[in-house]
Amino acid sequence: MKTLLVIAALALALCGCKKTSGGALVDPALATLVPADTTMLVGIRVEDLLKTPIYKKYLADRALAPLDDFSEQFGIDPRKDIWELLFIFNGKESVILGRGKFPSEPEQRFPSELQGATRTNYRGYNLIGNDQTSLVLIGATVAGVGDTAGLKRILDARAQTNGPPAVLAPRMQEVPVTAGFWSVYAGSPISVPAGASANMGNMVKILNSIQSGAFYMDLRTAVSGKATGIAATDAAAKELHDSLRGLLGLGRLMGAKDDVKMQRLFDGLRITLDGKNVNLYIEEQEDAITTLMDFLPMGQGRGKAPASGLRSLK
Repeated sequence: MKTLLVIAALALALCGCKKTSGGALVDPALATLVPADTTMLVGIRVEDLLKTPIYKKYLADRALAPLDDFSEQFGIDPRKDIWELLFIFNGKESVILGRGKFPSEPEQRFPSELQGATRTNYRGYNLIGNDQTSLVLIGATVAGVGDTAGLKRILDARAQTNGPPAVLAPRMQEVPVTAGFWSVYAGSPISVPAGASANMGNMVKILNSIQSGAFYMDLRTAVSGKATGIAATDAAAKELHDSLRGLLGLGRLMGAKDDVKMQRLFDGLRITLDGKNVNLYIEEQEDAITTLMDFLPMGQGRGKAPASGLRSLK
């Protein structure tokens, strides 16, 4: 789960399905499982992403850590059996829900180190794991993995929620329906993940200065996207704006001047200030996705489960 926390922090600081109250598309089978106390959502429209020319040309043979990690827990093919992922966070517990094709008895397909996990019946569902992390099949096409307390929270609220909370609705409206990867955030401090770099610590610090925010990425024809952070005051927004511009400038200075790809990547980033809103616009050529993936945690190490995942049971 730490992998997606890091991705969301980076993105917010710097796509059958029904439309929610805003522009972000969420499969209704996942949307109706989002608890009312959720403060961050990250959506990955896996099916849509896999169909884009950019994915086929540049990403088909690369790692996509959240997708690979989630799929490996259930012993399924991430490029064939997963349709959508939704990361849910409330400031304390994190869970990834997946929509796809799952085995009816997932234990039979677990990696060997997971086969001794404890099975616990909770509200008629089998939680497989321990007190810290578990996975659960919620239906034939819906499954979850993450903090055990977070999974229980989702099962507790299943009959009481109608979708993402109202506090996230304005931010979700800012996400185009075409976005393959998106995130919205409101109201809860984020801790620096264990082992994170100093730069990531700075990113999380910046994120915690934002009252709410939204991010999206569209890979249909180019690498385009936008991140918006809304600060409490104009002064706080100015500080955030200046910090981001400083980080961008520092990145340019630290990068090799003859590294054409990196310099092009920086050229495609534009930061603006509009009252309490700080916007980061992303407009890159399609081959810039490989440079970007080199820096994102989701592009690192195919098939490696997150440290907080079920592999810790071994």
